[in-house]
Amino acid sequence: MGNLGTLGIFFAGFFGGLGIFLAACGLLWWCSLYEKINLPKQKKNK
Repeated sequence: MGNLGTLGIFFAGFFGGLGIFLAACGLLWWCSLYEKINLPKQKKNK
């Protein structure tokens, strides 16, 4: 049963880190998309 606990901790850490990585990628993608949508509008206003 001891091995099962360490395996559970490993998978929790691995998938937790993967989730943080995917969230960061999603945030960067959203920021680039937001800039593409809003920068042309800002250039028209100047």
